[in-house]
Amino acid sequence: MKYAFLAAFAAAIFGLCFLVDFVLKKLTPYDPRKSVGRVVRPPRRGSVIGILMLFFGLTAILFYASRMEAMWIVLCAVVALAGVFLLVQNLSCALYYDDEGFSYRELRKRRKDYRYEQIEGQRSALTRGGVQTVLFVAGDAIPLYEAMDGLRPFLQTAFRRWCEEKHIDPETVVNNPDCLTYFPDPEEETI
Repeated sequence: MKYAFLAAFAAAIFGLCFLVDFVLKKLTPYDPRKSVGRVVRPPRRGSVIGILMLFFGLTAILFYASRMEAMWIVLCAVVALAGVFLLVQNLSCALYYDDEGFSYRELRKRRKDYRYEQIEGQRSALTRGGVQTVLFVAGDAIPLYEAMDGLRPFLQTAFRRWCEEKHIDPETVVNNPDCLTYFPDPEEETI
């Protein structure tokens, strides 16, 4: 009986993850073949983890609070709040682009619109978590990382349009697409 309960619990968790991923795909569609309304977002797994943290934290508080010590109740509340924060962060950060320009929206900031010619440069670093890059645009720094959905097509489009608008031959720009580096370092341009 105990193993049947564990199997049912595991199946319920996998079903919940599948349902959350399905709903998120419907709420935030991304199709790289579409030419209008393309988007770069944090990976969906962050939202799934946030929902699971919220679910487990609230479930533990609601069903087991009478049997837990105060420290465990606080810990479960912190887990649930971290899940809410992760959900809000993942669903509120996005970069929308088309062939004319792009706009970037973050949790703590309003949406700002940019044109490709405003790109000043880029810096990339290889970390344990993958390639982290910062795109400098019109005095702002836009943090991007390799795991984001739709990042490579955005950087390719931005580089192509930046070269067209600045009348630069793409072959003359030193870049490394494998490390998500398409634009020169902003300090190198001022030297």
